[in-house]
Amino acid sequence: MAKGLATSRLSRWQVLKAVGAVSSLSLFGTLSPLRTPSAVAAPCPPATFYCEADPNPLNNRCESCAQLLTYMGTTGVIDGGGQPQPTYAGWTTPEWDVSVDSYSIRRGPYEKEKGQWCYEVRCTYSAKVKSALRTLRWVPTPPPPASCADKCTDAISRWCAAVDEHEQHHVQENRNIVSEAKAGAKFADFRPTFEVCASTTRFCNAACAQARALAKVHGAFLRERARIYSGTLFTQLEDEADRRADAFHRSPGDKHPPRRVVAVNRQSAARE
Repeated sequence: MAKGLATSRLSRWQVLKAVGAVSSLSLFGTLSPLRTPSAVAAPCPPATFYCEADPNPLNNRCESCAQLLTYMGTTGVIDGGGQPQPTYAGWTTPEWDVSVDSYSIRRGPYEKEKGQWCYEVRCTYSAKVKSALRTLRWVPTPPPPASCADKCTDAISRWCAAVDEHEQHHVQENRNIVSEAKAGAKFADFRPTFEVCASTTRFCNAACAQARALAKVHGAFLRERARIYSGTLFTQLEDEADRRADAFHRSPGDKHPPRRVVAVNRQSAARE
């Protein structure tokens, strides 16, 4: 797992990394009942969870500390699309919903250049995002002894809270992206207004050019719809979310610990 962490790339929709989980779970290396791995653990019911259970049963783990570390390294959290994300304790998958509902002529006809007649058109957009958030949850199995059960409960609760806080940052950022795009941010190229023109020719006077420009308006609106449904805009939204996630993961505001903790905890895990 340490090798995987050392070579892993910050991926799209990245959330709290396994290094954070390993660091948070280092306390559990001192809990003697967790040092003896049992058989391969199955997902467990949520009734015994210290934290709110994940919607995907596979993310709710009832197993030893060593088994959890191994599972995180090989499988990790199962994301909202059902895909494993090795070395990750959580994953946020945005589902963008964007459409062009209607259009209106803001200005025109006007002569932009000599002989060129234009209309300025504004599209009405609808946009929203739904983020599918998935996180690993853990119930130590077998349970820790009574003498340190409170410490175990507290540590797991803090781990859950750290993962959830990190995930919610991505959820809110996805909402911000939609709001900013609707307000005209360049990264998404919503283009709330566009211009349609036609020129006079030997056989088409000014009135003719104006009529031709007006006839092009609806066609331009349909092309604007096609541009969105082709996936171009969704790719732009995803790229912006990727950029912001990478920036967050490298910022002081992201409190997951440095990679150097991996080597320390690798030794602890090996002793288990």
